[in-house]
Amino acid sequence: MQTNYIDWFKLSNLIHLITNKGYRIAKHYDLITSLEEQIQFESTEEYVDKIFPLFQNENYKGLEKEMQSHKRIVLENQLYPLKFRVIYEEVDDASPNTDIKLKVVNQIKEDNNKINTWKYQKYVQYLSFKKSINFIGGIFKIQNDDIYSTLCLYIKEKEEKYIILPKTQDNIKNFLYKNYSNKQEENYIKRKQFIINFIPISSPKVYQNEVSTIFRLQTCSFHQLIIQPSKKNNDVVQTPYGNKLKQVFQNFKQNISFTQHFDRTQLEAIENATDFTKKFTLIEGPPGTGKTQTILGILSIFQNLLKESRNQDQKDIILILGKSNGIVNDLVRKINKSIQTQNSIINCLNEEPNYLKVLRYGRPDLCENDIARYSVEIRSQQKFFSLFRDNVNKIFNQFITKQISDLLKKEQIQDFKSFLKDIDEQNDTLEPQISLVQLMKYIEHLNFRTTNAKILKSFGHVYKDLRKILKAKQDRYIKIEGNLFQYRHIIASTLNSCCHKKLKYALENAKLRMCIIDEAPTALEPSQLIPFIGYNNIDKIVLLGDTKQLSPIVIAKESEKMCLNRSLFERMLQCLESKKLTEQYRQMPNLAKITSTIFYQNTLKKSRIQMQIPNYILNRIHINKNSLFFNTPYGTEEFEDSSFKNTLECRAIILLVKYLLNDEIKSKKKKIISIISPYSMQKELLRMQLKFLNLLNYVEVDTVDSFQGKENEIVILSLVRSNDSIGFLKDQRRANVALSRAQYCQYVFGSQYTFDKQIQNNNFWKNLIQLYEKEQQIIDYNEESLRDPNFFQQTLNI
Repeated sequence: MQTNYIDWFKLSNLIHLITNKGYRIAKHYDLITSLEEQIQFESTEEYVDKIFPLFQNENYKGLEKEMQSHKRIVLENQLYPLKFRVIYEEVDDASPNTDIKLKVVNQIKEDNNKINTWKYQKYVQYLSFKKSINFIGGIFKIQNDDIYSTLCLYIKEKEEKYIILPKTQDNIKNFLYKNYSNKQEENYIKRKQFIINFIPISSPKVYQNEVSTIFRLQTCSFHQLIIQPSKKNNDVVQTPYGNKLKQVFQNFKQNISFTQHFDRTQLEAIENATDFTKKFTLIEGPPGTGKTQTILGILSIFQNLLKESRNQDQKDIILILGKSNGIVNDLVRKINKSIQTQNSIINCLNEEPNYLKVLRYGRPDLCENDIARYSVEIRSQQKFFSLFRDNVNKIFNQFITKQISDLLKKEQIQDFKSFLKDIDEQNDTLEPQISLVQLMKYIEHLNFRTTNAKILKSFGHVYKDLRKILKAKQDRYIKIEGNLFQYRHIIASTLNSCCHKKLKYALENAKLRMCIIDEAPTALEPSQLIPFIGYNNIDKIVLLGDTKQLSPIVIAKESEKMCLNRSLFERMLQCLESKKLTEQYRQMPNLAKITSTIFYQNTLKKSRIQMQIPNYILNRIHINKNSLFFNTPYGTEEFEDSSFKNTLECRAIILLVKYLLNDEIKSKKKKIISIISPYSMQKELLRMQLKFLNLLNYVEVDTVDSFQGKENEIVILSLVRSNDSIGFLKDQRRANVALSRAQYCQYVFGSQYTFDKQIQNNNFWKNLIQLYEKEQQIIDYNEESLRDPNFFQQTLNI
């Protein structure tokens, strides 16, 4: 079958997403092919044909996985869905072939005895759902000892709300008719009004953003380079601005105040990045080789030209992007710190260029507290609500009554004002500044400690009324936001937020000189394309990353089998030249040796900078005990809700953390201990235990995948598995990330037996165990040894 007869664009809409129709059609006509050898595409049409069906399937499988997870919880009566009374209406605008359109009459009030409702277990998500125009959700029908479930759409049209179901035989049977049997259709009793159980799953915005890039690739001014990467297509004509930047770099290259901050490969990478005769520059940066340092060097070259552009009609802008909010937060933190530090890279010419401070845009709810002052949304909302302080106070007095305050005290929950003071360390004013973002963080803080409907509803009403003020005075708010952009030249955002209409409006008259994308190999191609299609006037693009670390995370087996999880960075790397950073700065030499030996064939050079373990850490450990493998007993792993956990390993790690956390380490503003695990279930178990012991304020806990691009002084790795299989620990790139995050101390908890069983197929784990054995760094432990209160003190101090 010829693919030009298939309307892929029509098949990309949301109703076809929740039935995976595009992929099913492609599969039926045998149109799915592997992308492994597909480095170049003949046309944008071929790009759509090859990428879209796999991309839709990947998103569908993610939604299906979420729905199945909710289904298990509902079946076990651990969570009660939202209940909607709906009417089935055969209306003209529903597609007779694909849609069942149910009009929502009302949301049924929850039973007060059922505190385990989705609404009160996930109150922040509930508030987000309520303000959304459309949402993807799941409908659950309990029948005997099983549950029938289906994906659906929740949409708002003017004043009405609708649930849209795929028109399948199963959905017709379960929702449109009573007494459904195999009798003739005229004997069915059609339902007019009935009640459905609904749980919101995901906003469709990310999918819509990413899928649109596949179909709009033709509109990108350099789409030919995207579909057919080559040295020739990467060449562009030098511009006067490019010539000027080249001269600036040559001047910096002669200045030792600048060059002292870099090694040879970093300087060469900076030179390549500022070469405007190439559209793309690819920089490969293995762990700890200074990708962020290199970015800072690039920004330094631009600083005077950015300042000069203020006097011109078009202000110059640099976009710095990342796939995840964690990557963006880290970049904002490090760049702004460099600007404020004397003799730093950016501050190396005896000037503090405040105009280079980075603004963070998008997903302010995921902006970490220490960099909240750089968030466009948080700062704008704080400024906005300070102008309407009387209205704000009136709303708080109306809903946060003495009864609510007494309930908070009774449940020993911090009030909102003191919470604000704690999270806003930079605010020196007596009156805390309020934003919707911080209010939502407080509601999440509440919800972790209570499901009390009165408390949650009260703060929900505050949130709703503050949003009304913001909406009513939107012009005032946009002006405040615009003023923030006026004096900034560097915008940091995620790939999915960088083309938000408010940001595009703010940059409408700007000249985008460069787009830098950090950890580029972690993003799927459609995500990577968002800035290239949203902004057609980008002069230069710099991609940084390491293909030996994690590739884009995919859920569908087909995505991995057909190589959808190959990034644009990896594809371009096969056709374009790159610059590789080779000197390792992050880790102590004995830790760096592990990474270099196992994953980089000893090609990473030892840093010329002498690293020393700080005294506050040496007070707790012997200098030769900064790298250990704690051997977890066999058979202690547990499988639960599609993930793994290891309670004994968790107990051991908690005891290690308690030993390491002396008063000096606790008093530090920055958390210097990170615990990472490949498994989300283990992460949640560790978080719960630390929270119960009031230790979560001193320790960071995350998955290995989310920790890529980050580092910390002490890293504890929980590998969990202790049976005959290592699961996705067999992924060498994930192992590379896991073992390359620590600066001074790295403690690995895992089963030596489990890795010994896998040595035939996974030599890197064999090599790791051999390195630990050679240095006598393997420590056995069990239930009995953990009962010894001095176990870790004796282990780490001998």
